[in-house]
Amino acid sequence: MPLFPSPVCGLTPLMPLAHSPGLESEESWTDQPMGSSGETPLHLAARYSRADAARRLLASAADVNARDQWGRTPLHTAIAADALGVFQILLRDRQTDLDASAHDGCTPLILATRLGVENMVEELVGSHADIRAVDKRGGHAWRYRAGSA
Repeated sequence: MPLFPSPVCGLTPLMPLAHSPGLESEESWTDQPMGSSGETPLHLAARYSRADAARRLLASAADVNARDQWGRTPLHTAIAADALGVFQILLRDRQTDLDASAHDGCTPLILATRLGVENMVEELVGSHADIRAVDKRGGHAWRYRAGSA
């Protein structure tokens, strides 16, 4: 017998689950951590450069500032993955905290400068990210940028 039987009477295997007790949650399914990393579906959309998924998740009220176990937001993840499409979608969302600090104090701008992603650095600065932010190692965006030159 197949694990997921074919639809019967128009019902798919997920339809009965949607009406199962215990499925209700105070937190939206879009914000549920996936696995031990604490990444949400929006983090994963950023990591895998899935702009289409990011758009749908944000339309479903996903928390644009959700944190993983290291305190990184989906914007941090998009920068680390060099996922420009997702990065731009997150940057345009008014709820996005451009200066969110991970547990190590790293902001999206500091991360982008560390990684040398110039186009993202320029967009963050143009969107008024805090250029004076300092991480827990005492580094700031311009120090990392100067160090890479």
